[in-house]
Order: sequence, then C-alpha cells, then structure tokens
Amino acid sequence: LKNPKTKIQKIYKLVFDHFKEDSVKTAAWFITKNPLLGGWTPQEMIKFGRIQHLEKWIKNQLEENKK
Repeated sequence: LKNPKTKIQKIYKLVFDHFKEDSVKTAAWFITKNPLLGGWTPQEMIKFGRIQHLEKWIKNQLEENKK
C-alpha cells in the first residue's frame, strides 16, 4: 500500500458514517471479533495486512444493506 494511513482513514469514515457518526459504536466495531471476518477483529485485519480485504468486505456489506 502506498499510504496505509489514508486507507485506514477511509475505512474508519465508511464505518463511522454507517453508525451515523457514533464514535463509540465505531470504535467498538473495530475491536469486536466478527464471525464474518473469520473471527478476527477489524483491527486485527489491519494489523496483519488484510486492509484491502477489509475495505472490500465493508463496501460489499454496505451495498448489501442498501438493498
């Protein structure tokens, strides 16, 4: 990744907007194990270099929620 910090900011903004700008819910989401992510937390996904996968997954989930 050219600038992982920018990518993390984009991911945070997607989640933050989804939770209607609730920073507590957003922070909780990043540290909560998610069975749809293989039992990993989003924070772990970022830490272990799975940031692109996480971003794609979030975008897909948000798109599914629109339907």
